Formats: sequence, C-alpha cells, structure tokens
Amino acid sequence: MNLRLAAVIAIIVTLVSAAARLQPAQPARDGRVTSVLPAGAVLVLEAKDFGSLVAGWNSSSEKTTWLGSANYRAFSQSRLFLRLKDAWDEFAAAAGIPPDMALLSEIAGGESALALYDIGKLEFVYVTRLPAARMLENGLSRTRGRYEPRQAAGTPFYVRIDPASRRTVAFGSRGDYLLLATREDLMAAALTLLSGPGASSVERDAWFAASVGATEAPGDLRLAMNLAALVKEPHVRSYWIQGNIPDLRQYTSAISDLFVSPDDIREERTFIRAEEKPARVSPAVGEMLRLVPDAAGLFRVWAAPAGDDAANLVFEKLIATSAAPEMPDRTAPRIASGGSVVGSEADLETRIDEESRAPRPSGYQVGALRQLVGSEPLTAMLHVEATAAAADGIFVRPGSAVALARAGEWPRGAFRDALSALVDPVWTKAHIGMQWHEVQVGGQTVFQLEGLERLAVAERGRLVFATNDSPLLAALLAHASSPAVAIEASYAAGFRHGLERERFAAMTRFIDHAAAAAENHEPLFFSENLASLSQTLSRVESATSIVRDRGATMAQTVTYKLRR
Repeated sequence: MNLRLAAVIAIIVTLVSAAARLQPAQPARDGRVTSVLPAGAVLVLEAKDFGSLVAGWNSSSEKTTWLGSANYRAFSQSRLFLRLKDAWDEFAAAAGIPPDMALLSEIAGGESALALYDIGKLEFVYVTRLPAARMLENGLSRTRGRYEPRQAAGTPFYVRIDPASRRTVAFGSRGDYLLLATREDLMAAALTLLSGPGASSVERDAWFAASVGATEAPGDLRLAMNLAALVKEPHVRSYWIQGNIPDLRQYTSAISDLFVSPDDIREERTFIRAEEKPARVSPAVGEMLRLVPDAAGLFRVWAAPAGDDAANLVFEKLIATSAAPEMPDRTAPRIASGGSVVGSEADLETRIDEESRAPRPSGYQVGALRQLVGSEPLTAMLHVEATAAAADGIFVRPGSAVALARAGEWPRGAFRDALSALVDPVWTKAHIGMQWHEVQVGGQTVFQLEGLERLAVAERGRLVFATNDSPLLAALLAHASSPAVAIEASYAAGFRHGLERERFAAMTRFIDHAAAAAENHEPLFFSENLASLSQTLSRVESATSIVRDRGATMAQTVTYKLRR
C-alpha cells in the first residue's frame, strides 16, 4: 500500500499545475491545509514542505542507488508495479500530459495534504500552497483548453474525463491554494471549504479528530488512517506488507508523524483502540535493555510475557533453530488393494505374560520447561541475536540468547534440568551427553551441555540466561552490573544495520549460490533483491522501536540513526 501511495502522490502533485487560470490573490487562510479536505476520507497524508521532501529525494544518493538496484528491478516486474503503471498512464491521459519527476519538482508546493477516499479506485483530493509565479512555470498550463469549466462557491474549476479509462481530473485554485481531485463533487466540496465555513471537512470526522487529539504537533510528514475502514478494503488486505490485518482490527484509527534531521529520522505512531484495555508499561524493559551487548545485531524486550511465549521463544531460537512449520497434508489416505495379513508365525514368540516397555518419546518435550517458566509470572524477557565470522573467514556463524526475569529467584539448576528434559529424546540415546559442566567463558561462569550441540545456561538470582553461543552469553553477563535504561515501555527492539549488513550479505550469497549460475535470471531474493535494498539503505546505521501500551492507545517510537 505504501508504494501505491507514493505513485499517487507523484501523480497528484504533477497534475496540480493544470490550475493555470488563477484567481486574484487573497489573504492566506487560517488553519492547516487539512481543513480544506472534504469529510469521508480513509487516509490523509500531510507535509509541512512537500517541495523540500521531493527535492531531497531527487538529490539523494539513495534514489540513484535504488533505481539501479536488483530490488527495483524485481519490483518493476511485480504485479503491483504493473497495476500502478496502468493507473499512472490513465492519469496522464486524463491530464493531457505525462507526469515525470522533472515536472513534479517544478510544481511541488510547500504545505500540502492528500486525502484518499477510495483506495481501489484511487479517488483523492490534493491541496497545496504554491506561489502564483510557480503555477505558470510548467507545460500543464497549455492543456487548460481541453478541460470543461465548472464553478463552486464562486470559484471556477475545470474537469476532464478520459474517454478510454473514464478517469476524471478536476482542478482549481483560490489564492495561493491549488486543488486537484478525481471526482467533481470532491473538488466542489473542497472549494466550498476553502471559501468559508459551511461544508464538513475531514477534521470533523470522528476518527481523524481522535487521531489528531491523541498526538502533539505534526511532524515533517504526517499520515492519518481510518483503520476501521481500511481493514475492510480488499486492496489493503492484498498489499499490506506487514500482513497483520487481524491485529489491526482492535484499532479505530492511527496517526504517524515523521521528524527528519541530519542525524536521524524519528517516527511517532499512535493507534487508537476501539475498546480500552489495561495499560501495560513497565520499568523492567529498561532493566533488560542494560544487558544488550554492543555486539548484538538484533535485540527484543517484552514486559510481562506469558510463560508459554517465553518457553516457545527458548525452543524456537535455541533448540529447534532449523525447524520449519509443516504444511498440512491435504492428500487423502490410500486404501490397500490387497488383503491384509492378520498375523504370522513370528507372533508365536511374543510374550503376553509381561507388560510391554513404554515407548520412548520421539520428539522434543517442552512440558517441563513450560511448567518451570509458568510457575511464577515473568517480569520481562530479552532476546538477542548476533553474527560472527567463523574461524575459516568464509562462513558466518549466527548466535542467539534469551534472558528471563521474574520477581523471585530461579531455583538453582531447575532451568538446566528443564532444558535437558526438552532435548533428551532427540539429541541423545540412553541420556548420554546430558551432563552440564561449569566453565569459564570471557571471564564469566556458565554451565555448558556436553556433546556436539552448543547450549549454555547462566543463573543470576532473578535472571536466567540460555544461549547457543557462549561468547554472546558472556557479553550479556558482562553488562549485568550496568545501570538500567531510564525507560518504561511494553516492548523495545533494535536492529543494528551497520553492524550486520555485510555479514548478512555474505550469508545470503551462500543461500542463493545454487541459483546464481543462470544468466539473465530474475534477481535472487536474498543475495540480490534484499541485499541490494540493504545497500541502498547503507546510511541507516540502526533502527530502534519503543512501544508503550497505555490502554486506550498504543504508542510507538521508531528511530532510524543515520551515518553522517
């Protein structure tokens, strides 16, 4: 959906300059440009200075790198891209001139806003503030003779319908405002709002007012969404890249503000719940963040996690790391065509006067771990991952660690016993190799499980640590005496892109190696598609996310640190 919006914004701003017949200059209207947008929108995008954002993108190295990347090549072959191109061509035909980035740069205004009313049909209203001198400095002013004149609230505007696609382009201007719409009634309503009170603007919509009221001053770019309506849209369900539509149904609306500086890009998100829930923020998140070592590429912290979630995390990240969920078998069972054999003479040797031996479990047994972890509520949970170059200098070795915290101390040795019971049916025969040995790693005392599998545990009172990478565990323990981070949150996470980028690229080249020999091939997903996107964003050193569940709202702060 984000890519669709980007294309729509470019189309809109390109067509704005078609308002060539200007009205006499009038005093600037009080309030924000969103007050000019008619009610009924499902999404509103607002920029303080859209022209500066467009100029920044055009002059950025990221744009040049991305347009030449395998990621862009793969995107340009996608179904979404082709649908966007069709819409682009239809708008160009309706406007009478093809939109391009050069023209977009000429007409990108200052304070601007876009409201989408139907995502599937791309019905929108766009309004921007643009000096009168710039309105005439483009080729679209020569196409006004192809439009039919209309009038609303004493202000003329112009409409054109492409006979092939039936796309509508309507535009008008008043003072230093330029307006563009894809429906004649939306344009008339926007001009009526611009001329004075009387019509209903999007600022009076309950979802929009609730979103704006839950935030402070808008950022350089603001996106407000009517989630109650958007989650019902088939186009959103198809193209929403996060794939979490069921999770979004609990929210009525959301708003996101983007603040741009030379050192970072910060995004403040607020989700408004339909039904208020108990607030869930805790200083325990800050206490766990102090443990994160500098070598960690990824870290995540949860406040008050459920016991089952903690047991599942330990199992998935440390034990069955290569396990993948099995697809359900949809094949009907076969029926034997021959006659079934009831028995044979070998059955005569089977003793029936002795109880048969109980069968040995053939899979991992998570029951003991779940019982231990769930015996007392957890206050926080930390998951850390890191990669390191192998001794041969060729392969990259990944490692994971999990730390669990609770109010009382963990029973000594209980966590080790639970892990032994978990892996014993799969990793060993006759319990061989299930002994824990106390060793020193990086100056820290830990317990390692003997055998070929890497598994280590450390117990520190209210904290228990488990890992498949002992050096990573030692790095966590080295931070155990560090002061807690001054933060109260429900969840915190971070990814250090600058630290892991080259290592992940090396790993993906091995993953895609078998398919690399083909010539003129479609970009390989890991080593070319994703790796080229990572290269495009190489200036992003890290990304962190802090979530605060306040009951009525869910607030998220996402910060992208940039390399100067």
